[in-house]
Amino acid sequence: MNHYLTGSEAGLSGYWQMNEGTSILVHDSSPNLNDGVILDPIWTHGKKISPISIDENKNTIECIKVVPNPCTNSLKISFSCRKMENVEINIFNIKGQKVKTLTNNAYQTGNHEVTWNLMDENEAHIASGLYFYSIKSKEKSAQFGKFLILE
Repeated sequence: MNHYLTGSEAGLSGYWQMNEGTSILVHDSSPNLNDGVILDPIWTHGKKISPISIDENKNTIECIKVVPNPCTNSLKISFSCRKMENVEINIFNIKGQKVKTLTNNAYQTGNHEVTWNLMDENEAHIASGLYFYSIKSKEKSAQFGKFLILE
């Protein structure tokens, strides 16, 4: 018996068709409208991904890409705002210590890019290694990712 969900079944928290395209955005077909963003997708034989970030309050910011990764001289974080929003982007080391706040400013609706020169808050070069970024707004939208810095 082949039964496929439609998104209108009672009791669903959300229904995301994962074969709908190549974007990092997924749209909830249920009445709950729990749209989300796929972070660092890992596809295995077309069946498995990890992880997905869903904000019950609707993400107002979406991280589009972090390039280059790995990086050596600078890093660009691209993101999109669905409405005018204060966006905060922080960088953390492997110990979870904040290394740098890249921005904490208001951005208009649309696409934006922040470039980081790989310096800490004291304008000292940071060591090579694994680092994490968080991008969030005041509306509880938060996304996290990782990147590698090489010498």
